Amino acid sequence: MLRREFIKTTALLASAATVTGGLNSCVGTYHPKIINAIWNEKFVFDAPNRANRLKQLILCGVMAPSGHNTQPWFFKIDDNKIEILPDYSRVLPIVDPFNRELFISLGAVLENIITSAPAFGFLANYHIDDTKRKEKIIINLKQNEKTQKTEKLQAMIDRQTTRNYYTHKQVPADLISYLQLDKSQHTGYFFSESKTDFDLFLDYIKSSNNLLYGNKKFLDELKKWIRWNDSEAEETLDGLYIRALGESPTPSWFGKMMFNLTVTPKTMNDKEAEYISTASGLLFLFSEDGTKNWIETGKKMQDILIRLTAKGMKYAFHNQPNESLPLRIPFAKDFGNKGLAGQIAIRVGWSESMPRSPRRRINDVIIS
Repeated sequence: MLRREFIKTTALLASAATVTGGLNSCVGTYHPKIINAIWNEKFVFDAPNRANRLKQLILCGVMAPSGHNTQPWFFKIDDNKIEILPDYSRVLPIVDPFNRELFISLGAVLENIITSAPAFGFLANYHIDDTKRKEKIIINLKQNEKTQKTEKLQAMIDRQTTRNYYTHKQVPADLISYLQLDKSQHTGYFFSESKTDFDLFLDYIKSSNNLLYGNKKFLDELKKWIRWNDSEAEETLDGLYIRALGESPTPSWFGKMMFNLTVTPKTMNDKEAEYISTASGLLFLFSEDGTKNWIETGKKMQDILIRLTAKGMKYAFHNQPNESLPLRIPFAKDFGNKGLAGQIAIRVGWSESMPRSPRRRINDVIIS
């Protein structure tokens, strides 16, 4: 879902240039205090003020991932419910023309809130209203007599997309068993540690990169969401943040210049091959298309990502085959899910944590 692999190549070149050209002086030594403060906010699970607890639930919700880290969500709250709504000002018309990834991200927010609710003293259930252009998720909350924190809650807080190279280890057998279960009538899963499947997946990656990275409109949309340095990231509190890739900030003009010079289908294919070769496994989710199915897929995806985190594992998205319209159906068929479409593709493994991506302030996403 998050398109970050291409930045790695550009960032490495930019970092090298800062050493010889003195570009670090342009971006200074500022550290992301605002971003870190948002992530380090302490939860008060038993706060007597109900409105405060509802806001904290939303804070848990927005820890979810989203395409290009656009965070395309709004929230409405009252005494007994939270509504999750799409923010159509943050759409990605080139890479996500039908808002498929937007609604997957709302499903991930939903899973975070459902996971967090018991810790704040709520029982939660939900339903989806898929009325065209008025879509929303309604979460009904009922007061519980006591709070209940779980291992899953801590894993939800710790979860992050990690674009490092991975250390290859065996995936725990109980996690494999869970990942291979198809618990939904409309959703299919695929998990594999097989080199043959890795090679087939890489073929799909290369085909989709050739389509996407050869498209100027796609590249322009991508550049719009890159945050090359701390000041950009903390001004917008969204987008693809260079520190979250483990790289040094660079002036935006230089990053854009290097992007234009170096980002090609071939450089992206080479980088993807390196990343995928270090993975312990591949995990794909498939489903029928449609708003409700995308939301439910995002909810299931987030549940899986939380469970991976609880096992000490990391993950990274490689969603290009799902973002290339001609490839989505064949992709599902070749991985045993004929009749469905590709929705999510990730690699899993072990790696060090990385700096956090920005998140918008809670008061900026709550509407009346």
